[in-house]
Amino acid sequence: MTETPQPKPGETARELLKAGAVLPPGAEGAGEGAVPLVTRAFRHPGLDDRVVVRLVAEELRAAEDLAAGFLGLEPEGEPAVVGIGQRRSLGFPEWVLVRHPEDGRQALAVVPELERIARQAKSKPKAALDAYQELAGRLAASVPHFLPTFYEQAGRVFTGVENATYAGQMFSHARRAEAQYGLDVDEDRLDAVFLEFALAGALPVKVLSGYARELAGRLPADEALRRFTRLCLRRTAGGLPPSSQMAQDLRKLARAAKMDADAAERAYLAELIALPATLRAATGWWKSHAPAIVALAQDDPAVRATLLEIMPEARDHDMPGVWLEILESSGVTGELADGVLRPADGVAGWLTRFLEFRNGPYGRTPRLPRLYALVERLGDHVRTELTAAGRTLKAPEEVDLLDLLLSMDVPVADPGEHHWLWLERWADGEERRDLVALEADSRFRASFRSSAYRFSDDESGRRAIRLLAESPGGRCPLIPHPARRRHAR
Repeated sequence: MTETPQPKPGETARELLKAGAVLPPGAEGAGEGAVPLVTRAFRHPGLDDRVVVRLVAEELRAAEDLAAGFLGLEPEGEPAVVGIGQRRSLGFPEWVLVRHPEDGRQALAVVPELERIARQAKSKPKAALDAYQELAGRLAASVPHFLPTFYEQAGRVFTGVENATYAGQMFSHARRAEAQYGLDVDEDRLDAVFLEFALAGALPVKVLSGYARELAGRLPADEALRRFTRLCLRRTAGGLPPSSQMAQDLRKLARAAKMDADAAERAYLAELIALPATLRAATGWWKSHAPAIVALAQDDPAVRATLLEIMPEARDHDMPGVWLEILESSGVTGELADGVLRPADGVAGWLTRFLEFRNGPYGRTPRLPRLYALVERLGDHVRTELTAAGRTLKAPEEVDLLDLLLSMDVPVADPGEHHWLWLERWADGEERRDLVALEADSRFRASFRSSAYRFSDDESGRRAIRLLAESPGGRCPLIPHPARRRHAR
């Protein structure tokens, strides 16, 4: 029976927050998108002795108090942190009540219609979208400064019903309204809104790329670089894997600020490399950043130690080779073999993790000749650690690697019932091992023999059989089994 994979703690917390949950204070794995929530008690002359209690983000408490004061609510007592929730920027109508109190009544008059439209968002999203656009057109005629936060609030409604496409459209309308009407931009608020919508999955990378250009157009170059870098880092800290395009935009901003683009990229990567979401980056991201990661690790022992503890999660044919090249070029594998670096799970633990990482779900694993040279250097450490712990390595199906491990007396687990060997891959290799150690281990003779009999009857199969017959350890498997000889008679 196959076990159902359990979600990681950080992923669970982020999913709960995205769904609107309030988590206990100090909950682990909530990420950058989580903020402390406080209860705020208010009284109002028209409510007799009843108390109004609001749950608000601690970072927005001052603004919320101002908005409540517009309604005649008076705070009572001190706020108390009761949990953590998903980060929200000051929205509509609160932003209007705080920044433009003279328009407060007009903003409040819009709220009932907003609530009516919101009830349609899940069952009739297109109707809700059209209604928001129609209402925005009326607001544009008299109070265009309402539009950015109005559109953002509409976008939050769509993210709440998991309609990221319409949420992204509302966000884009908000930014166009700022440009169209020449509205003042609160950079800190806009940073927070970008992060909020990015973490909600409503902003494709090209939108963030556009934000980088906008920052460069309205801010000093060094401040634009600082803000964009911070947004990219907080986005990844919040659980979204980084994109190669983000780094290209960062380098452009660095050059505009007359800074060393390579140094800016390395500083960015130094903070990014250990974040959990970075490990989910696509292979292209690792390829594009490989030179910078290598340079960073060569200069910083702490980065080399970090690289030894982590393992990317991209599971395509290219990624294992890319990762091994990064580790070798940066000196990580050299220090591992020399005993200078030790991961928390030891050399044997690292090798086990790497082999599991390399055995991706998409067909045959790539042949990595440089892995064999590394295993030769690590062999004594691996054998010593496994023997002391009474453990074994899972028997690989890659013939050259299995033969190498057995030749070094590395404890290898017994083969499973359906274990087989990729003899075709061995035959296709340029530097084939002689398979003497493999043939000498009686545990693998059955899988060795059955794998040899599976060669196809074509030119490739005949070549593989010929190479196997010429190999010192490959002749025995080709001798027909007694049962096969009897059957032939």
